[in-house]
Amino acid sequence: MKKIFFFLAVAGSTFFTSCSSDDDVASSIVLTSNVPTVVFGETFTLTVKTDLAVDVTAGSQFFVNNVAISSNVFTPPTGGTYTIRAVNGTLTSADITVKVTAPLNSFVVNGTVYNTETSILVYLGTDENSMNNWIAAGYNALTENEMDVYFTTPQVGAVTLEYPTAANFVFGATPGSQFLYGIIGEDELEGDEESLTALNLNLTTINVPQVAGDPQNWTYTYDAVFVGGETVVGNFSGDYLFYNASTPAGKTTVQPIKRIHSSSLKNGAKKAYLNKK
Repeated sequence: MKKIFFFLAVAGSTFFTSCSSDDDVASSIVLTSNVPTVVFGETFTLTVKTDLAVDVTAGSQFFVNNVAISSNVFTPPTGGTYTIRAVNGTLTSADITVKVTAPLNSFVVNGTVYNTETSILVYLGTDENSMNNWIAAGYNALTENEMDVYFTTPQVGAVTLEYPTAANFVFGATPGSQFLYGIIGEDELEGDEESLTALNLNLTTINVPQVAGDPQNWTYTYDAVFVGGETVVGNFSGDYLFYNASTPAGKTTVQPIKRIHSSSLKNGAKKAYLNKK
């Protein structure tokens, strides 16, 4: 009897060892980035592990926006959102994304950073649908580089102008972002419903002064994607000036101004609380 039990014990051990060997074959891989967002000019690092928690980064191939890269460390050539996947043997990971933002108070176009240390909130007027039309304008007083995002917000009252509040403005929506206009040196950049596939303006915070001495500052980010794939990303955080560009001021007619340059706004910019609809 002892010999029979011994034989069964060995056979059982062999059986379970064989099953364990089958389980050691990975059935999937998982791709991760060390960061979800980077500032333009910085790098991010990719890691690949199997579903068995084995690191297979060294033997994997990486694709960024469907283009193979030679390393798991990547420095994005411009701003925007990058879609990444990994391949290891016959296994392909799920896609992940890494967002590349502009340095503080700047915008990035075609891999070049342009500083915008000053901003103006421009009121263009209120249209027939009771939508206030605005520009978030960021510019550089020395170089004249500028990037303007046009957007709309609801106007409910008939007397006091209702200023924007923190919100995310999506391209083509009402309210939403409507148009992108930029000046880079002697070149102009325009983005509208025909040339853009996306334009997002995220107004994170805005303080509108009610009495003298109140803060007048805001923080916003924006990103645009053109039909050809070109991207613009930018942001501003700090004090802003206010300019009433409606003609006549505060009336329910919006002039379709698409080329307001900062040089034409500086003399008229002032505190927001002084402006009533």
